[in-house]
Amino acid sequence: MSNNSEEYDSEDLVVLTDDEGNDITLEFIDRIVCDGGEYAVMIPVDEDDNSTDDAANVVIMRIEHDNDGDGFSAVENEETLNRIFEIFKERFCDKYEFE
Repeated sequence: MSNNSEEYDSEDLVVLTDDEGNDITLEFIDRIVCDGGEYAVMIPVDEDDNSTDDAANVVIMRIEHDNDGDGFSAVENEETLNRIFEIFKERFCDKYEFE
């Protein structure tokens, strides 16, 4: 997925394009620094009513910094994904229900 938005903060929407060319709108929820990397935790936005899905559909992407600005890349390591998700759950346990 690639990032079409150059600027973001915790209240911004981010539009990513999947491998099939479909745009996906996500709300940037949190930035987590872990294991020497920066990660974005985002939740899909329902474009019909502009609401966010629940935390069960969290998207975690690595934040990449380069000369063209910030972008996102997939996190391939499942252990890292799980660690980031656990940090997110601890931070947002009062806002979202987790199974």
